[in-house]
Amino acid sequence: MTERSPQFDCREVSGRRSLDDDRLFKIIVHVPLAPHRIAGWRMRADAQLRAHGNEIWLTREGRLDDYWLRMGDVVNLKRGERVWLSVDGGAEAHVTFTIQCVDRRAGLRRWLARIQTRLFGGLPIGV
Repeated sequence: MTERSPQFDCREVSGRRSLDDDRLFKIIVHVPLAPHRIAGWRMRADAQLRAHGNEIWLTREGRLDDYWLRMGDVVNLKRGERVWLSVDGGAEAHVTFTIQCVDRRAGLRRWLARIQTRLFGGLPIGV
C-alpha cells in the first residue's frame, strides 16, 4: 500500500484537525478488480476502503464474517490488517484506498519562515 518515510506520518487523523490544515494531505489509490480474481493486501497505514462499480467481496484476516460491498460502501482498515477482495459477477469493479497523512516537516518550515522574516525582514535568504 504505502511505505512510511521520515517526512510523512501516514495515520488516521483525529477529528480535531481540519482538512484545510496545511500539514494534512490525502493519498488516494485507485485499484481495478478483475472478475474471477482475488487480490490481497497487508495495510501499511490506516486506510478507508470505498467500493465502486459491481459488488465486491471483502475478507479480513482474523474476522469470521465476510463483507459484501456495494457501490459507495466504506470500510475502515487498520495498519497491519490483511484483506482479500474479489468481484461478484462478470463485470469489473474498483476500490479506492484513502489514507490521511500529516507532513511532520510543516511545523519546522513555518518556524524557519518566521525566523527568516525576523532576521531578514522577509527577504529570501541569499539575496
